[in-house]
This record gives sequence, structure tokens and C-alpha cells, in this order.
Amino acid sequence: MINPDVFRGASNAKVLNLERNALKRLEENVFAGLKNLKGLYLARNKLTLIDPKAFRALRRLETLDLKTNMLRDIIFFLPCVSSTDHEKNPQK
Repeated sequence: MINPDVFRGASNAKVLNLERNALKRLEENVFAGLKNLKGLYLARNKLTLIDPKAFRALRRLETLDLKTNMLRDIIFFLPCVSSTDHEKNPQK
């Protein structure tokens, strides 16, 4: 699990690569503090659950990579994301 305070003070970050970190869950507001993030790479983790509000602070996010996880349901709305890759997940 990611500590929700870990990204405080990182508001200028543009890209965050968390691939291959064995992450299992993303909790609500986990990315708070990353208001300028444009690319988020979460591929090749063990994600089974993403809180629908996990990406709420990422209003400028353009790319979200979730491929090769264990997600069955992907339920969240990101209006500004132009590229989402979630292949190789055991979706229903």
C-alpha cells in the first residue's frame, strides 16, 4: 500500500512510474499532491482493487497504464485521460 502522504510536496511532478512494485490496492486520494501529473504508469503490479476516488486529484492526467495487473473491474471516470492501457487484466 502507498502511504497517502508520500506525494506531498511533489505537485510539479509530470510523470510517475510505479511499475513492478507489487502494489495490490490504490486507496482514495492516494495521489493527492500530484496535481500536475500527466503520466501514471502502474503496469506489472498485483492490483486487484482501485478505489473509484484514487485518481480524484489527477485533473491533468493524460496517460494511465494499468496493464498486466489483476483487475477484474475497472470503474472510474477520468475525463482528461487520452490514453488508457489496461490489457492483460482478467476483466469480467
